[in-house]
Amino acid sequence: ETRRATMAPRGKDADLQTQEVLQAVVLADSFAHHFRPISIHMPKVLIPLAATPMLEYTLEFLAAGGVQEIFVFCCAHAEMIERYVEETELRRRLGTVTLHILVARAPCFSAGDALREVEAAGVIKSDFVLVPGDVVANLQLAPLLAAHKARREADREAVLTTVMKRIPPGHRSRRAGEEMLVALSGETGRLLLYEDASMRRADGKLRLPSTLLQETDKLQLHTDLYDTHIDICTLEMLVLLQDNFDWQDLRKDLLPGVLGQFEMLGKTIYTQVVENEYAARVHDPYTYDKVSRDVMARWAFPLTPDANMLPGSSYRHSRGGVYMEHGVTVARSSEVDGGVLGSGTSVGDGALLRESVLGRKCLVAPRARVVASYLWDGVQVGEGAQLQGCICCDGVVIGAKAVVPHGVILGPGVVVSADAVLAPFSRYTSLSAEEVEALGEDDEDEDDAADDDDDDHAETSQVATGDAPKADVAMVAHADVHHSSMLGADGVGSLWKVVNSARSIGFVRAAAHEAEEEPSEVDDDEELVAAEEDEADAAEEFYDEVSMTVQRAVASGHTVENVTLEVNSLKFAQNRSFSDCVDAILPTLLEGLSLEGRAKKERMAEVKRCLSRWGGLLARFIQSDADQDALLKALQTSAEGNDALAEIFEGVMHAIYDSKWNLLDEDAILRWNTAAAKAPEGSEVKRLQAQAQRFVQWLQEASEDDDDDEDDD
Repeated sequence: ETRRATMAPRGKDADLQTQEVLQAVVLADSFAHHFRPISIHMPKVLIPLAATPMLEYTLEFLAAGGVQEIFVFCCAHAEMIERYVEETELRRRLGTVTLHILVARAPCFSAGDALREVEAAGVIKSDFVLVPGDVVANLQLAPLLAAHKARREADREAVLTTVMKRIPPGHRSRRAGEEMLVALSGETGRLLLYEDASMRRADGKLRLPSTLLQETDKLQLHTDLYDTHIDICTLEMLVLLQDNFDWQDLRKDLLPGVLGQFEMLGKTIYTQVVENEYAARVHDPYTYDKVSRDVMARWAFPLTPDANMLPGSSYRHSRGGVYMEHGVTVARSSEVDGGVLGSGTSVGDGALLRESVLGRKCLVAPRARVVASYLWDGVQVGEGAQLQGCICCDGVVIGAKAVVPHGVILGPGVVVSADAVLAPFSRYTSLSAEEVEALGEDDEDEDDAADDDDDDHAETSQVATGDAPKADVAMVAHADVHHSSMLGADGVGSLWKVVNSARSIGFVRAAAHEAEEEPSEVDDDEELVAAEEDEADAAEEFYDEVSMTVQRAVASGHTVENVTLEVNSLKFAQNRSFSDCVDAILPTLLEGLSLEGRAKKERMAEVKRCLSRWGGLLARFIQSDADQDALLKALQTSAEGNDALAEIFEGVMHAIYDSKWNLLDEDAILRWNTAAAKAPEGSEVKRLQAQAQRFVQWLQEASEDDDDDEDDD
């Protein structure tokens, strides 16, 4: 493999005027451990994203953009990347693009270390494209390169052009807590400031250095720019990294270093903003989920599963957003709603697959439920098992009726026993407990990389939005030990750790971007309306998910314990309250009863049978007076739109009160009666209140008798 660049004509920046070979450097390491324990076994860039390794998307993007020579720089698992390149004939598939694998000669702990090694190798001859190996993009490189060249001709001190995309703060593609404040010169696009917006906010005000106003007459301030981490770099940038060994992270060190030392270094950085094209980076399991969904929804077209980038792939896009290879078997009574199914996969009777990716030779047994999950090659899911918002690596086995909730990651070869219920956000590895311990604390997922500071803020913000229920905290605390008991008696593997952070798949981080200071008076009403709408959407989504869970449990005869754990995992992942759970569970149970056209006595018998079977489920989520109030409010709402239920409203309330589960006390019923009495005359609530008066009066009299007895004593 030879690399040749023609002699450039003399003159200013002559290397840009004639350039035969356009080069790119791909960093195969992210220098963070957000995908542990998966990345213990394999390089991050080979993790399948919508059934195709991440590296394929990055290389396809570069090749389509006219890059002629690509250097993939590897540290960890370099031999696996080299083997992948050979076994998949990647060099042949790239056609005219020359591909080189550069292996680190010494330990590298950052992108700065990696690029210093690239510079020392002497392989980069002119300006080049720099991109991590976990980027998915369909950007057109040609106009970006042309703009960079034009700026270099006008400003020979320019060392870097960053590519950013306009995306609002809080968008799902962003990392947890990410809200960068970017200041640009409106005339030239020169980057003047790149900082965490929270560092510049205080007392509801944005504090900026006055020097910004001296740099340009058209200062542009942005918090809506998403950093794609696609850069066009000069050789001089590599020299700067060699001269500044303390610059490790390109965004936290190099950019602030160049911008902050402009007077001394005299170097400039520019930003190119793109609008309509797709570009996103897979930083962690959270963004892995979001980018996967974008790829399946064809936002990154032509980078879609049916592009069949890998040799032997045969995906076709069909109705319902399903991508399916040849040789897939799907039972007629099963339901497949969106997602990807690889060759040799079999889906049994009554199984449900929704928005999930299944690799090749997966087996989903009858009545299993797989929602928003990622199953790699050879995963087996037992009969009646439930998976939601999780990642299962190659060869994972899930036993019958096991529950794998939000945020769980199962490393290659992990086995979950039948009926086992895993804690939300727990991660397991096939390594033994001794091997896990031997890896030590240096491998902590959330504390090993510099950019984890944002994680801490985001997670704190999320937890602060509501009181964490004691039951959930206890469940996680109990799980956070190195043993495999939660995998069940026949389980294989050890707990890596519980990672309940905003970088985890399945985490709902509605509060991740809220500022800590008091809100400004400007646009307070609009912000309040937007926040209320967001909360309403989140509440509706939670209601729907809990309702589906309860409906499935009733239909399949699941145990109360299993349903409780699944609802708890939804509650924990979405930071909802016990009252929210009650508000979804009771109406779902009542809607499932056959009350229409039956005598009142038969209707009441049906309600009592339901309470006998599922009252224990409600009891798990009634922990306070507020939860009892929510139960009565849910009953009232259900009766308002159901005449058959409204006619027996008093009897249902009495049955709940008499239930062995102690779901209601008289104080809760009296509180409801007081509130309902204020309803307008003729309203449905007023009619329900009037119907329940005999029972309410009996409670009031009983309460007064108790008070009299106490007075006599």
